[in-house]
Amino acid sequence: MWFLGTRPGEKLVEELFYENEKIDNTSFAKIKRARGLSLDWNVLAEKLDELEATLFLNGADSIRAKLKEILPEFSYSPGNGSEASAERHEWPTARSRIA
Repeated sequence: MWFLGTRPGEKLVEELFYENEKIDNTSFAKIKRARGLSLDWNVLAEKLDELEATLFLNGADSIRAKLKEILPEFSYSPGNGSEASAERHEWPTARSRIA
């Protein structure tokens, strides 16, 4: 077995809940229910209209700012591995480990 470390964009810890969510138990010990803050539908609809308007204006930064306003938990990290220009790595396959 080879230890390769983490791959680009891979996380060692996965956050399952946000700090502002209320976590409830269910009848199954290993299953939890999360309840986040909710917005009034009219307020949310207005914010979504504002978000739609930013799609055609100032580029990605204004869109991200509006998303952050609607969803405070939203975060963006450039270079998360989803860009087409992301560095590619070759990982050993099972066949190469046998030799």
